[in-house]
Amino acid sequence: MRRSPRRGTAVARQTDRQADQPSLARDGGRAVLGSVVSNACNVLVILVLARLLGGAEVGQYTIAFAVRALLLLLCGLGMRTALTRFVAHYLAHGQPGTVHGSVRTGLLLPGLLAVGVAGVWMLLAEPMATHVFRDASLTLPLQLFALSLPFFVVTDTALAATQGFQTMRAYTWVGQVLEPTLRLVLTTAAVLLGGGIVGASLALLASSVFSSLAALAALNRLLGTLADEHRRTPWRELGSFAALSWVASMATQGLLWADVVILGAMVSSGEVGAYQVAARVVLIAMFVITPLTASMAPRIAHAWAHEDRALVTNRYSAVVLWTSRLSFPLLAGLLAVPTALLNVFGDDFGGATAVILILAVGAVAEAVGAPSSVLLNQIGRNRLNMVVNVSALVLNITLNVVLIPVYGIEGSAVAWAVTLVAGALVRIVLVRRVATDRWPFSRSFLVAVVAAVLAWAAAAGLTLPLSDAPWLELLVAAPAVLLVYLAAQLVLGGLDREERTALSRTISLRLPFLRRWVLGWRQRGAPGQGAELVIDELVAPYRFDIWARADLFRLAREHAELRRRDPAAFLALAGESRYRDWFDHVLVPRGHVPAQPGAAQERAFRDIVTASLQLMDRHDRHGRESLGRVSVALVPAGTDVGGWTLAQDRWALLDGGHRTALALLAGQTTLGPGDYVVERGVLPPNNTRALLDAGVVEPREALAFLARGLTGSATTEQVVPATWEELCERIEDPDQRAAAAAWPGLRNGSATAHP
Repeated sequence: MRRSPRRGTAVARQTDRQADQPSLARDGGRAVLGSVVSNACNVLVILVLARLLGGAEVGQYTIAFAVRALLLLLCGLGMRTALTRFVAHYLAHGQPGTVHGSVRTGLLLPGLLAVGVAGVWMLLAEPMATHVFRDASLTLPLQLFALSLPFFVVTDTALAATQGFQTMRAYTWVGQVLEPTLRLVLTTAAVLLGGGIVGASLALLASSVFSSLAALAALNRLLGTLADEHRRTPWRELGSFAALSWVASMATQGLLWADVVILGAMVSSGEVGAYQVAARVVLIAMFVITPLTASMAPRIAHAWAHEDRALVTNRYSAVVLWTSRLSFPLLAGLLAVPTALLNVFGDDFGGATAVILILAVGAVAEAVGAPSSVLLNQIGRNRLNMVVNVSALVLNITLNVVLIPVYGIEGSAVAWAVTLVAGALVRIVLVRRVATDRWPFSRSFLVAVVAAVLAWAAAAGLTLPLSDAPWLELLVAAPAVLLVYLAAQLVLGGLDREERTALSRTISLRLPFLRRWVLGWRQRGAPGQGAELVIDELVAPYRFDIWARADLFRLAREHAELRRRDPAAFLALAGESRYRDWFDHVLVPRGHVPAQPGAAQERAFRDIVTASLQLMDRHDRHGRESLGRVSVALVPAGTDVGGWTLAQDRWALLDGGHRTALALLAGQTTLGPGDYVVERGVLPPNNTRALLDAGVVEPREALAFLARGLTGSATTEQVVPATWEELCERIEDPDQRAAAAAWPGLRNGSATAHP
């Protein structure tokens, strides 16, 4: 039966409502891309300061940055974690008024506190610089960093609230692209103009102001999509959760910056600079951790609110796997050529090689354990997380105080690594006990470990003779790590079946040109038949989906103005067509698109429609030759294809359904020898039967379609057989007539036309 128009409209409404809620994989990918930009900019800022100013100035900048980072945690009042969780929670329960109230409170209180703290910091900047850090020239940079604190706090809390809408768009573009890029550009300009460390501090202040305005604008846009109901602030729930998260986040982020502050009070600025450069190099390898766990956080809260523990477990395990997969090869390369990486920043930093090697141990633990901390917060067990984090911070400070006087910056690195390893182990055990009831490790995780070890060994061995040429070391190590790691993943089976399917789907939807290139490469040298093939006979009986694809192209040409003016309305129209039937009953069951109805599936439909129409546009502009060749296969007589057999050998279409549909619409009846290639040992899918069994093909349509390929002539609307029996009578070959009469799904009259 024909798809109900109401269903297509509902699909369009669902797509509109969930347009700002990408899948975990898509959001995670977007956040990782943003993290690449952010980390690159942060490293380049340090590189600019190191190359143009020196190690002491890097130390000054780092100390001021560390103080601001710690005060951000103080002023944040735990609202960063709380806003992400409560916005996601109350959206899941359909309470927009409470979302508005939570956001207003979560922005106002930290912002006001930050203004007061910044004022105190400015007054104390001179005694801090002189008596704590023993560097009077640090006074003005500290004051400029203090001015940036309120803007930094507003940006952080506003972007946390946007994450509660299950979108990483604002977090990525504002927090990870706009702010660091602007800071890098302004810092470089200020230093080149002779501004020194003061100019770099002014650049940070300017970028903080601009990014705070952008973050507020992004949050306001999302809040504008909610109903304007009575606004209620859940003071008790928000306050208690935020208080625990505040202590936990103070402890967690304190681990990243407390060592810098302690070092600044106990060693010279130059040594602090060397430590910071080494830490930045290690942080490059950890760049995926924050964006992936940030993408996971609102989805964990949403799933937990719906008591879907299985979904919580799956998402948690997936993020642990991917933080490890993406961090391990970078750490392998880091461990292979640590001195060469440090030499990029200048000759003053080569002595920090040992720091890199020690910090890398903690980085491995953080890659595996960080998702556990986020999960505990988002399921409401932030008290547990707070206890672990506070204990870890106490351990870290104690080890720093004990080890720095004896071992200097290496002692601080040991303190950091030991603390991260201990904290990761404890959190993973806690998550297993209170949430998932299983370890987050799988065979794919072990493959990632083995692949990283092999990549490290290969890079270290190849660069051993090149120790006197650091740039050459880097040029050799980078591709060696990448190639060996990827090869090991493929050989050892690091991707499971679902991931391979998802990768194939991504290539088909996001990179259609790559799919065509792979197909073309596979077809190189494949033989043609040397004769013309009748399109009707290639398509019928198995490929009714070609008619479904042609239906989309007809709609696009009949409603060209609607497609141009209102793409969403055209997409809704496509959702009522045969094209959607093909999508639902052919692509979805075969795993080519997400199986579960929802936003991810609707995005896949939209992407396929978009890619198909781009193919049509290219065909219309440049002709059929621009689309390449299709693939066909010879189906021997008697071969079972989805329960149907033919009495004669038959050429059937394999790949190139959209191109074939365009050829039919253009009035083309045959494919010449240059239009197709032959593939051996492959059978076509029986999409006709799949659509018949789903009950979405009208009997008269099925008869008209099958008659085109079985009776040897294109059947017009006036001569469509009335019944399946009449169609069989028109088949000239008696053996074929007998075979077709026995086809399941047809012989019982499912394709019998109504009088």
